[in-house]
Order: sequence, then structure tokens, then C-alpha cells
Amino acid sequence: MRIGLDRILCDDSGLLGPGRRMELWFHGCQRNCPGCITKEHNHQPEPMLSLSVQAVYDAIQNEPEIEGITISGGEPFLQSEALLQLAALVYKRGLGIILYSGYLYEELCSSPQFREILSYLDVLIDGPYLWERDDGRAYRGSSNQRLHHLTDRYQSFYQKDRVRECRIEQQGSYLTLTGIPDAASREIWKHLKQGGNIK
Repeated sequence: MRIGLDRILCDDSGLLGPGRRMELWFHGCQRNCPGCITKEHNHQPEPMLSLSVQAVYDAIQNEPEIEGITISGGEPFLQSEALLQLAALVYKRGLGIILYSGYLYEELCSSPQFREILSYLDVLIDGPYLWERDDGRAYRGSSNQRLHHLTDRYQSFYQKDRVRECRIEQQGSYLTLTGIPDAASREIWKHLKQGGNIK
């Protein structure tokens, strides 16, 4: 079983969860939400990376002092079989799992396979991105998206009142964006991707 990914890297900034975390962007989404920063990746016929579930898990295991993983996309549940296998492995190792999905929690609960995936998660941030409801708050893109604590592992982390932040970096020949961008960061990202000048 393989996972199509547009990004996998380790980060300890706290922008997408506490501690040192492996961040995984699953490839592909069918929603095409206006203002989505990953739309260009989702429209590509092939992911940036195609790795076996075991290879992804090995990369997580080999990362020193890792606390957990954060999964986003794209829509992770479009690769539900691979997501289930990976989540089960990570859960058994005792690592935390935070996942972003455009599906609503109630929709996910209607599928036995999706419910099994949910049983391995600590936090689910659900719902599609709606640019007209982007209120700039941390940890989610728009106010319709809900943060579901499926365990109490990260309760104290999300109780902190944090300003939304993101980080844009050049890594080799690639630009990377970590976190959820505000309006200004979204414009910077757009110009950088188009090769424009930033003033």
C-alpha cells in the first residue's frame, strides 16, 4: 500500500501541533475551495512523492524525539486504506495524531472504515475552507471548521490563545509553507509561486 504525498517534513515550530512533529500533506482533493493554498498541488495528476506506508512510518520512527504527526492535504480520507494503515502504526507506537479534513465529523462517522481511522486520532479539525469565513484565528482556516478532541492528549495545547502564524521558507529548489496563512501571508505565497517580487 502506497501513500501519495505532496510534502513530508519534520517541524517543531508548534504551528500545526505541539512538540517535534512529522507533517504529511496527502495528495488530492475534489473540493476546489476558493482561496485554497494547496489547490495547485491537488490539480496535479501525480503526487510529489509516492511512498509505501512502511517507508513513511520508518521516516517517522527514525526522527529523534518526535511527539506525533499532523496530517493535512489535500483530503487525507481520499486515501483511506493507506491512512488507516499508517494511523494504526503510529497509534501503536504511542505518538499523537492531528488530522485536517474537509469532511464533517458526522459524515466520517457514517462510514465504518472512517470511524476506525477516527479511533486512532487525538484531534480532528473538520470542514471545508470557506474564505469568506476566514477570521484569522489559529489552528484552522475558517470559522466553520471545528476542532474535535477525540482524546484529551492535546487539550491544554489548544487552550492557549495563539495568533495565527505561518512560515515560508526556501528548501533547495522548493518553497515550503508551514502553518495556516493569514491574508498577508497568502498574498506573499501567491507572488512567490508566480515568480513575482515581494516588497
